[in-house]
Amino acid sequence: MTKYFHDIKKTFEFVIKLIEKISVKRENAQLTEQCELMRREIHLLQDAAELSEFRINLLNLIDDVKFIIQTEKRYFLFPLPDIKQEAYELGKKYMNNFLEWIKPGDNLSVEDIMKVLEEELYLLNEAITILEKLQLKEE
Repeated sequence: MTKYFHDIKKTFEFVIKLIEKISVKRENAQLTEQCELMRREIHLLQDAAELSEFRINLLNLIDDVKFIIQTEKRYFLFPLPDIKQEAYELGKKYMNNFLEWIKPGDNLSVEDIMKVLEEELYLLNEAITILEKLQLKEE
């Protein structure tokens, strides 16, 4: 394997660790398992076509995580009960333990929660930028 392929695989591993960190915080077993499967799959990638397909799958996974976070933001941003309920039901549909990562004993304000969500979205957007800038070519 060339250094080029090795570097790309390391980038993929970095992005997966980022997603996994968000997943573990939310105790999202399904997402954590998906990260673990992708981590194992990295070692099987052999050519640029496989790297490209893997990158697409990783970008799709990031979009799924961003959707959950944006739904959480919507829940906290809009005080109207109908919108809160809609956001909550939508979040539960995609993640069984939606919002359960926020423990009552943590005494987090809405501003604190929003800061965490914004930071996570920022990191995921940066990961997208990194993945999109990768030049996948045959060696």
